[in-house]
Amino acid sequence: MDYQKIFSQNIVAYAKKQNLSLSKLAQKAGISYPTIISISHNEYNPSLQIMNSIASALDIPLSMLLSESSNTETNSIDDPIVPKGYKWVKVLLSDFEAFKVNLMHENNMRKIFKTSK
Repeated sequence: MDYQKIFSQNIVAYAKKQNLSLSKLAQKAGISYPTIISISHNEYNPSLQIMNSIASALDIPLSMLLSESSNTETNSIDDPIVPKGYKWVKVLLSDFEAFKVNLMHENNMRKIFKTSK
């Protein structure tokens, strides 16, 4: 599978679905406009950190941007197609529980990016 190509096609499709220009997406993701254009044209292999920033800017899991079977017309963020070996979990949390989960997520992301350098 060519994940770089899948990723580039999916960011364009999800940005379009959200009526978000690539310029605005780059701004939200904290990357330069030339970088997002190069990624969208499959001319640049983004780092995991950049891919995660783009997914966060689109407010979708990174797995959806790497899924070959993603179809932005039929799949919603609430019913995503996830790669084999992953599970999509929906849960209702109190504000405090959600805060704790987000805190754990942020700490884990820091650890991942610290060890991947």
